Amino acid sequence: MTPSPGIFEIGHETGDLTEYDSTTTDGGDLSVTAAAALGGTNYGLSVFIDDTNAIYGRKDFAALTSSVYRFRFYINPSNLTMGNNESFPVCSMYRGAIPRAHVILGYTTTNGHRILAIVQSDSGSWINTGWHDVTTTDHYVEVQIEYGCSNDGTLTLWVDGSEKAQRAGLDICDVTKPDNARLGANGGLDTGTSGTLHLDEFKFNDDGTEIGEAADDPRWSPENWLYLHFRQVR
Repeated sequence: MTPSPGIFEIGHETGDLTEYDSTTTDGGDLSVTAAAALGGTNYGLSVFIDDTNAIYGRKDFAALTSSVYRFRFYINPSNLTMGNNESFPVCSMYRGAIPRAHVILGYTTTNGHRILAIVQSDSGSWINTGWHDVTTTDHYVEVQIEYGCSNDGTLTLWVDGSEKAQRAGLDICDVTKPDNARLGANGGLDTGTSGTLHLDEFKFNDDGTEIGEAADDPRWSPENWLYLHFRQVR
């Protein structure tokens, strides 16, 4: 039985791929390893890219009935090589086999790695947040999509808790809502992309409440938070 969406997460702490309902591994290129652990976990998703074949884990849920959903995941691209202007989706929402939203990782020789979120509108067009640079270290990415007719839908992107962009006035009312999430390298790979991408701590809700950093993320301990806060205000 497919669960209702509600709130669920994939932390990879089983040490294997069993938290997914199905996987596309391309002969073992998708795995759960200790080296891929992010945000204070013991294990994470290792996405080894050595060709242009898609590799991802899929989590199914009952089609959304709410007017909003939100998801967060951790990413580290430090062991990944990408060519100039190459990009591919690393976290996606689908209705069956039809894509509905993506978070895309890109790269330019000028800016390095970068992230954008993109959603499909009722007209079939894709609306994005624009690119936002990320460094080659751990980051958590959070996205909220709010459905609305009469051009009152929204798409919002946060990186490490900081809002990077919001697209408002969107017509995303009649488009079918997602019923599965995919984490990995979900197609669109170029020949200049190779190496290992680390992903972890995927969490989803259907009420739009803030998810934020993982509770076990050592960067956000009370001691580290105070240090960073006072360093910024000095």
